[in-house]
Amino acid sequence: MKILILDDMKFRHDIFDKMFEGHDVTHVFKFSDFAKELENNVFDLICLDHDLGDEVSNPDFWIDGWGKRREFNGADAAVKVCELNDAALPKQVIIHSINSVGAKTMLHILQRKGIPVEWQPFREIP
Repeated sequence: MKILILDDMKFRHDIFDKMFEGHDVTHVFKFSDFAKELENNVFDLICLDHDLGDEVSNPDFWIDGWGKRREFNGADAAVKVCELNDAALPKQVIIHSINSVGAKTMLHILQRKGIPVEWQPFREIP
């Protein structure tokens, strides 16, 4: 299985490596890298976090219409997944964020597109 994992915390990537041992796993820490992977590959499973860092981890950002800095997050990643053509859509998305508000937003975005998605907060992933 080809898996893409978006999370800003290295220790989570290490745990995912153990969970998905034997699979083709691609790890990304930033939205921009996530978007590039989606452009160049098709994944069976995508695992998404919502909160993607702070100033220390140098997150991707954009400037909104009021000139305010906004950081990309998992909801932006969910929208990016929904922009894929039908042949490139993943078979499954797991939202592993512990941010319940962000996770619910991501769920609704992906469900509207008809993408199989579930929320499994990181602490509950077996």
